[in-house]
Amino acid sequence: MARPDLKAPKSSIVGERLKWARAKANLTIRELGHMASVPNSSITEIEMGDRIPRANTLEKLANALKISPCWLTYGEGAAPEGWE
Repeated sequence: MARPDLKAPKSSIVGERLKWARAKANLTIRELGHMASVPNSSITEIEMGDRIPRANTLEKLANALKISPCWLTYGEGAAPEGWE
């Protein structure tokens, strides 16, 4: 049973931020997958909102994109330039 005091990211919003950051970095899913050591299918599913990624996956993706893992996961903290 999930603890009610833990804040879980909404997968569709995480996917939107991931897709935006990947496009801003001018990377394909394949390129990002290679850089982050994350399967292409996982990135596609995250971007589509079909998968809730694990924390270590989000951290790998954020590091590859040179963005804040906190922003990618929760939309909190320093947003990348151009995000509105």
